[in-house]
Amino acid sequence: LPFLSETGSDPAARAKRLRRFLETHHLHRTHIVTALPARDLSLRRLALPFRDETQMAQVVPYEIENLIPMDLEEVAVEGLNVSPADVRAATTTSNDILVAAAPKKMVGSHLEFLATARVHPPAVNVDALALYSVAQYLRLEGGAVPENLAILDIGASKTTVCLIHRNRPWVLRTLSWGANALTEALAHRYAWSLEEAERRKRVASVQLAEEWIEPLIREARLALHSFESSTQTRMEHCWVT
Repeated sequence: LPFLSETGSDPAARAKRLRRFLETHHLHRTHIVTALPARDLSLRRLALPFRDETQMAQVVPYEIENLIPMDLEEVAVEGLNVSPADVRAATTTSNDILVAAAPKKMVGSHLEFLATARVHPPAVNVDALALYSVAQYLRLEGGAVPENLAILDIGASKTTVCLIHRNRPWVLRTLSWGANALTEALAHRYAWSLEEAERRKRVASVQLAEEWIEPLIREARLALHSFESSTQTRMEHCWVT
């Protein structure tokens, strides 16, 4: 959606644009999965001493209750088994579970907005897990995907980080820095219009942008340090999009 549009921050206008896009490309009959930013969720890892999926669904909410800053009645909780395939197939009963807890009001608002655009998703995911899914898909297709991998998706309003350890999602973060921040900083510094700043940004030298990219570099470095200290593994591969 256009950053410089006057209707960019109006939910009704955004829903109308989204609905028009889906109609133009005949996408209303397809399954559309959406995602929430990791920064708005409580993400935790659990090790459960059993493998039964039904039992996991019952136990996970109560296991995470003391680990999140909200009452259990106020959140939607879902767990994902991220144990390697060889562990799941083995006789061991222990499983590594990634749990996401989202405020029900936020999920409700998200679904209400999508309903206005005539979108009814069968699932709501976590944005950083979508990056993990891409890596898994490429691996299944025979791609050379390292088992330890950092993926940084730099968008317009946010940067999504997924750090993978031994083919499992290990660190999932959404950083509140995107390329729009650079556009606004250039416009403010040089008294340019947003349109002019956007145009110049696209042909800018690294030196011009370096000062305002520092917050992104700092946050990415912290995520990498957290990964390396918790896994005792040096991250050597990084994909940037």
